[in-house]
Amino acid sequence: MQVSGSSSSKGGAGEVELKQPLMSQAGDPFYVAKDEIEAALRSVRQMCQDLEMNAGGSSSSSSSRAADRSGPRKLKLGNEIVAEIQQLQYDLQDVQTTIGIVEGNPSKFRVDQKELQSRKGFVQQTENSLKQILASTQATIKRIESSGSGEARQPVGNRLEREREMDEVVQMGRHQQRQLVSRQDEQLAELSKTTERLNQTALVINTELTEQARMLTELDEDIDRETEKLNFVLRRLGILMKTSDSKQLWTILVLFCIFMFLLMLVIG
Repeated sequence: MQVSGSSSSKGGAGEVELKQPLMSQAGDPFYVAKDEIEAALRSVRQMCQDLEMNAGGSSSSSSSRAADRSGPRKLKLGNEIVAEIQQLQYDLQDVQTTIGIVEGNPSKFRVDQKELQSRKGFVQQTENSLKQILASTQATIKRIESSGSGEARQPVGNRLEREREMDEVVQMGRHQQRQLVSRQDEQLAELSKTTERLNQTALVINTELTEQARMLTELDEDIDRETEKLNFVLRRLGILMKTSDSKQLWTILVLFCIFMFLLMLVIG
């Protein structure tokens, strides 16, 4: 969707012609933000038109009295328009920052130069339209105040108080947005730490399993070697058992006991 600014026929307010996009990329955060900005921009344009229609003066005394009574309402509407424009300008700054990130690594985000230029053009055209609407709205507010309607006749302190309250509302909205982003960043950081801890635990478990497997392999090799030795001794013992010499038998028995003792030491 493209936004273009043109001069309004009433009070010089910036008109913004909004055209529906040929196709929107589903799931792309830019298009989500773009749709929200365009919807808010249409609302601001409608509010600006309402303000322009209600800001015209009349020569009759009854119309003048009605204008005096509606003065505070018109000034409130004008301040609301200014606040909305400021919020949209903040949103455009965020979008422009995102475009800069994508422009720094277009291959990662799969965005070509044509698409980048289209997004930059959207931001620039929307900024120009907002500037025109803001200038027209501020001029209308001054005209209402100078005509002696509503708030222009009230003490300056009351107007300043209302302006301060409007600024507080805008700042509160920005603060809440920053808090939300901060909480999301904290949650992502905690998730990253948890993932890292799980990875470290998995590495430790893998190391332990590898070490246990190595020890079991060494134990099997030791048992095989000792079994071969035992078989050899048993074969020799079988040969010697065929002799009738008691001294040889006792010697064999003692050697066998020594061998078993050594085998138990190795296994233990």
